[in-house]
Amino acid sequence: KSNNVYKDAYNRCLRLLDETRSLPSEPELGALLGVSRTTVRSILARMEETGLIAWNKRAKTVLRDPHPDDFFPEEETDTLAEIIERSFMRRLLAGGAEAGMQINELELAR
Repeated sequence: KSNNVYKDAYNRCLRLLDETRSLPSEPELGALLGVSRTTVRSILARMEETGLIAWNKRAKTVLRDPHPDDFFPEEETDTLAEIIERSFMRRLLAGGAEAGMQINELELAR
């Protein structure tokens, strides 16, 4: 899975931690976030590195609440399709697009 999937899942995990002050088991967390256990372990490792949790195998102890700077920027969590769509919409709005206007592949590539 791409890095943006990891970053999005990490941000969602931080929000979960902020709301519940606890984390479920790795399989439950993976199902909740829609990611593999490998990704869950990467998320937990980063949370431990940043001092959010103490993690010893199955035991996860919350050490502090997430701060805004713990989150990845939203634009880093977007899928490629979302990035393309946002860029496309900006170009359309900036260029004064009109109904029925044709757009070629070269324009889309920019």
